[in-house]
Amino acid sequence: MKKILLPTAILAGLIACFAGPMTARATTTPTPIIYSISLTKGVYKTIINKKNVPLKPFPGYTGSVWAKRVYFGNNLGSTYLFVQRSPGTTASVMKYYETSTSRMWTITPFYGNHKKGYNASVVVQPKTKKVYIALGTKATGVSARVMEITRKGINQVNNPTVAETQDKGVVLVQFLKLYPNEYGLVTMITNKPATVKTWRYSSTTHRFDEDIIYDKSRIKTTGNVLSL
Repeated sequence: MKKILLPTAILAGLIACFAGPMTARATTTPTPIIYSISLTKGVYKTIINKKNVPLKPFPGYTGSVWAKRVYFGNNLGSTYLFVQRSPGTTASVMKYYETSTSRMWTITPFYGNHKKGYNASVVVQPKTKKVYIALGTKATGVSARVMEITRKGINQVNNPTVAETQDKGVVLVQFLKLYPNEYGLVTMITNKPATVKTWRYSSTTHRFDEDIIYDKSRIKTTGNVLSL
C-alpha cells in the first residue's frame, strides 16, 4: 500500500483535516466512528489543542460539501473529511498538525483537472477496523478511487482507479455490506444503460478487486442512491 504522492494542483477534491490529542498510545485499537457534520457558510467550527478553530476547506467555494468526522478514540483524536460535490474552481487535500493548525499537508486524490465535483462514501470495516473512502468523479472519462484513512494520513489503495471508463456519465460510489462480515464497494456509471460493478477488498493484492460473481440483482438503485 503506497502513500499518495501526487501533484498538488487540482480543481475539485477532498480535504482531510487531522486533529486531536496524541498524548498516549492506546493499548487496544478502538473501532473508529463516523459522524456526519455540516458547514455553516463554508466553515466548520471545531476544537484543536483546546482552541476553537474554524475549518474552511474550500475558500471561495459556494457549492455543496460532503463532510464527515472520523473519530479514532480519545488517544488518537479525529479526522475531518471534506469533499466538493458541486463544480468548483480550487481545492486541495490538507492535514492539520496537532502542534499547529496553520501547517497544512496538501495531496491530491486524482490526476488531471476534475472540475465537476465528487460523489463520496466512507466506511469502517468491522474486522480490520480500517477506514476507507471512495471518490467517484463527475466528468467525461470518469473513474473512482479508493483510499484508506488513517490517523497519520491517507494511503492510496487502488492504483490507478476502479470503474474506469471513457464514457460520459457520473460515477456513483457506495460502500454496502455485500458480505456477512465486511463491506464491499458498489460503483455505478450513470450512462445508458447504467453500469453496476461490485468490488471486494483482497488481502492478497491489498486493493479492491472487481467481484464478477456477486449477484448484482441484490443491488437497488433509486435515482442516485445505491442500496441493498
